[in-house]
Amino acid sequence: MLGVALGPRDTNAALASYEALHARADIIELRLDLMDDYDLKTLVTKRPLPLVVTNRPVREGGSYEGDETRRVAVLLQALDLGAEYIDIELDAVRFVPESHRHRVVVSHHNFERMPPDLDRTHQDLTASGMGTVKIVGMARSPEDSLAVLRLFERSTVPTIGIAMGPHGLITRVLALRYDNCFLTYGTEVAGEEVAPGQVALSTLTDVYQAREIGAGTAAFGVVLDQTEDDLLADLNSLLRQRGADAVALPLARREATPPAFAAFGFQGFWDVASGALRGGADLESEETVEGVEQIAERWANMLLERS
Repeated sequence: MLGVALGPRDTNAALASYEALHARADIIELRLDLMDDYDLKTLVTKRPLPLVVTNRPVREGGSYEGDETRRVAVLLQALDLGAEYIDIELDAVRFVPESHRHRVVVSHHNFERMPPDLDRTHQDLTASGMGTVKIVGMARSPEDSLAVLRLFERSTVPTIGIAMGPHGLITRVLALRYDNCFLTYGTEVAGEEVAPGQVALSTLTDVYQAREIGAGTAAFGVVLDQTEDDLLADLNSLLRQRGADAVALPLARREATPPAFAAFGFQGFWDVASGALRGGADLESEETVEGVEQIAERWANMLLERS
């Protein structure tokens, strides 16, 4: 599912966003802790899509600083009013009645780094018995994203796994390859991020063809000094036009290590500045190609030959 994270000013602003999103997203996360004031009943009953209600405390990167019992009571009230889900932290699940646990996203957030033991954290979240688990950390390198994606390979429950920050983009896109991915997040429009590294919903759908990504989607890396959405949008569109179930993703030139991404399963890499095209499990083949059309043709043909 494609989710949109909203942190509107008040109820009226939220309703305006609802109207704009009902045909574009699959689910909405509503951040009560970022709102100046709100009418919870109106927010829930007028939702155009399934709703995840969140009231994030400061200790996990949110803005709520009040009484903990009251914070959780608002979330439980949202469920009683009909919200499909709430997002609550692992240290607060004791407040959730067992009858509601299948509608709870139990989460852990680290805004400084990736949790040092992702597997153990994921196991602790799973052991809580909630319906969905969510683990979020700050990516300090592109390779941190690969650790998050490997969680999906081992998870047996619906999971949200996100590496925040600019290095974490690939988790927001490639998570959609996994059947147990509950959702990935975008924002309503660019510039309205509620967490570091979020991109607009339109970027997910128009640049990375997120609606088309599935278990068989091949990943390719485009090595860039800085992300170029127009170039990536053209390349991904051309790949689809040529019948390739594939997505091209940006890798930062100075920080990404293509061998690590090749070991994870990336099928090839294009260095835009030099035109170098590399592929193979050991990146042993290299040629010089210029232009997105040639790149799309080569990658599409390569996938066809391997199918």
